Amino acid sequence: MISRQWKPAHRWITALLSSGIATESYTVPLSAECRQKRIGSNDRKSERILSSLATQILHLEKLIQQQKRFLEKNYSEARRQIELLLTFKGIGVYSAVGLLLNIVDIRRFPTVKHLSAYFEIRPVYKKSGDGVWGMHMSKKGRSEPRAILYMIAWSGIQHNPLIKKCYVHSMSKGMNRRAAIGVCMHKILRIIYGMLKNNTPFDPAIDDENQKTTVSGVFTTSQKARRFQKFDKNSPTSRRQYKKEGNKLRPKTKVSSRAGSWNLFPLSNFQV
Repeated sequence: MISRQWKPAHRWITALLSSGIATESYTVPLSAECRQKRIGSNDRKSERILSSLATQILHLEKLIQQQKRFLEKNYSEARRQIELLLTFKGIGVYSAVGLLLNIVDIRRFPTVKHLSAYFEIRPVYKKSGDGVWGMHMSKKGRSEPRAILYMIAWSGIQHNPLIKKCYVHSMSKGMNRRAAIGVCMHKILRIIYGMLKNNTPFDPAIDDENQKTTVSGVFTTSQKARRFQKFDKNSPTSRRQYKKEGNKLRPKTKVSSRAGSWNLFPLSNFQV
């Protein structure tokens, strides 16, 4: 029996984030103004402004604490899942809550590929015309889930040996830093899926066991080449592709001329 699903509280999270931004935006100009103008204690106008701003700052800090208590209280039914996610070094309380707000129920996703497609961090092959392209992150849909995974990946690279190993391995293959972080994000999401699906805490030994591939499961270059079709002179091609591949099939009969051009139809083939 499926338990009652709890809906994301985007309004409270937005209020929490906006409160933090407003607090910082009030405090920084206030301190800068005090240093610049050297406001004295006998200035009543300045004293009134400072008192008003200080009241607003205290009110916003109180609001932040209220929103934090609200999140911890109303999502107590997901406490077991949060405790599972906290076993992974790199995931904090609010990162775990943010992930669960987006996942809602792990049983909605039959496989981890469905979850990666939902978060839109799956690799897609992009190609335009005859240009040389490759695999890129999809980056479609909402950006908030990817932002959470991005921060988890950064924290995992610093504190989780498994994610750091994945990051170093990706960098050694020639990837740039952002691409390597994208690989770590995808790996973290696969680990999170396994933890929530099997209701088990994080265990690096499980990942090591999954990394062992059989001989039949090794990816060969011939399998990779199946994506590319061989050149066919009878098929319609673009001008760039014709110049690249078509020159190999032309008869190269050179005629004497100043330009040194190639004669496709030599006169020796015609009889007078």
